[in-house]
Amino acid sequence: MMRTDLTALGKSRTKAVCGWRPDAADMVILAGGQRIQMRRVHPAGLFAGTLEGPDIPDYRLEVSYPDGTVVEVDDPYRFWLTVGELDLHLGSARTGAAGAR
Repeated sequence: MMRTDLTALGKSRTKAVCGWRPDAADMVILAGGQRIQMRRVHPAGLFAGTLEGPDIPDYRLEVSYPDGTVVEVDDPYRFWLTVGELDLHLGSARTGAAGAR
Protein backbone atom coordinates (compact mmCIF):
# COMPACT_ATOMS: atom_id res chain seq x y z
CA MET A 1 0.00 0.00 0.00
CA MET A 2 1.36 3.42 -0.94
CA ARG A 3 1.63 5.97 1.86
CA THR A 4 -0.07 9.25 1.09
CA ASP A 5 1.31 11.45 3.87
CA LEU A 6 4.27 13.75 3.29
CA THR A 7 6.58 11.73 5.54
CA ALA A 8 7.02 9.37 2.61
CA LEU A 9 8.72 12.14 0.62
CA GLY A 10 11.98 14.05 1.12
CA LYS A 11 14.30 13.69 4.09
CA SER A 12 13.87 11.10 6.82
CA ARG A 13 15.96 10.03 9.83
CA THR A 14 16.92 6.84 8.05
CA LYS A 15 18.74 8.85 5.35
CA ALA A 16 16.34 7.62 2.74
CA VAL A 17 15.43 10.04 0.00
CA CYS A 18 12.19 9.60 -1.89
CA GLY A 19 11.00 11.47 -4.93
CA TRP A 20 7.74 11.42 -6.81
CA ARG A 21 7.58 12.17 -10.51
CA PRO A 22 4.65 10.31 -12.10
CA ASP A 23 6.00 10.29 -15.66
CA ALA A 24 9.69 9.69 -14.85
CA ALA A 25 11.58 6.71 -16.22
CA ASP A 26 14.56 7.07 -13.86
CA MET A 27 15.76 9.20 -10.94
CA VAL A 28 19.21 9.87 -9.46
CA ILE A 29 20.25 11.71 -6.26
CA LEU A 30 22.98 14.31 -6.85
CA ALA A 31 24.82 15.00 -3.58
CA GLY A 32 28.37 16.19 -2.93
CA GLY A 33 29.65 15.16 -6.36
CA GLN A 34 28.03 11.71 -6.06
CA ARG A 35 25.36 10.20 -8.29
CA ILE A 36 23.21 7.77 -6.33
CA GLN A 37 20.81 5.66 -8.37
CA MET A 38 17.28 5.53 -7.02
CA ARG A 39 14.94 2.61 -7.55
CA ARG A 40 11.28 2.73 -8.45
CA VAL A 41 9.30 1.58 -5.41
CA HIS A 42 5.82 2.19 -6.81
CA PRO A 43 4.52 2.24 -10.40
CA ALA A 44 2.89 5.65 -9.77
CA GLY A 45 6.37 7.21 -10.00
CA LEU A 46 7.73 6.95 -6.46
CA PHE A 47 11.51 6.46 -6.34
CA ALA A 48 13.78 5.83 -3.33
CA GLY A 49 17.51 5.98 -2.68
CA THR A 50 19.85 6.03 0.31
CA LEU A 51 22.52 8.53 1.33
CA GLU A 52 25.56 7.45 3.37
CA GLY A 53 27.16 9.50 6.17
CA PRO A 54 26.19 11.12 9.46
CA ASP A 55 24.07 13.88 7.90
CA ILE A 56 21.95 14.33 4.83
CA PRO A 57 23.74 16.84 2.61
CA ASP A 58 22.06 19.30 0.29
CA TYR A 59 21.00 17.33 -2.73
CA ARG A 60 19.11 17.62 -5.99
CA LEU A 61 17.28 15.04 -8.06
CA GLU A 62 18.09 14.25 -11.67
CA VAL A 63 14.92 13.07 -13.38
CA SER A 64 14.93 11.23 -16.72
CA TYR A 65 11.80 10.90 -18.83
CA PRO A 66 10.97 8.28 -21.49
CA ASP A 67 11.43 10.78 -24.35
CA GLY A 68 15.08 11.33 -23.33
CA THR A 69 14.54 14.61 -21.48
CA VAL A 70 16.69 14.92 -18.35
CA VAL A 71 16.08 17.66 -15.77
CA GLU A 72 17.72 18.52 -12.46
CA VAL A 73 15.28 19.65 -9.77
CA ASP A 74 15.25 20.60 -6.11
CA ASP A 75 13.36 18.20 -3.90
CA PRO A 76 10.81 20.45 -2.16
CA TYR A 77 10.47 17.94 0.68
CA ARG A 78 14.14 18.22 1.70
CA PHE A 79 13.57 21.60 3.34
CA TRP A 80 12.59 21.67 7.00
CA LEU A 81 9.54 23.61 8.08
CA THR A 82 10.30 27.28 8.64
CA VAL A 83 7.40 28.28 10.89
CA GLY A 84 8.84 30.22 13.82
CA GLU A 85 7.49 31.67 17.05
CA LEU A 86 6.51 34.94 15.34
CA ASP A 87 4.57 33.05 12.63
CA LEU A 88 2.70 31.08 15.29
CA HIS A 89 1.91 34.26 17.24
CA LEU A 90 0.65 36.13 14.18
CA GLY A 91 -1.40 33.12 13.08
CA SER A 92 -3.06 32.82 16.47
CA ALA A 93 -3.68 36.59 16.62
CA ARG A 94 -5.33 36.46 13.20
CA THR A 95 -7.49 33.53 14.29
CA GLY A 96 -8.50 35.37 17.46
CA ALA A 97 -9.39 38.53 15.54
CA ALA A 98 -11.47 36.60 13.03
CA GLY A 99 -13.31 34.82 15.83
CA ALA A 100 -14.24 38.17 17.45
CA ARG A 101 -16.19 39.40 14.41
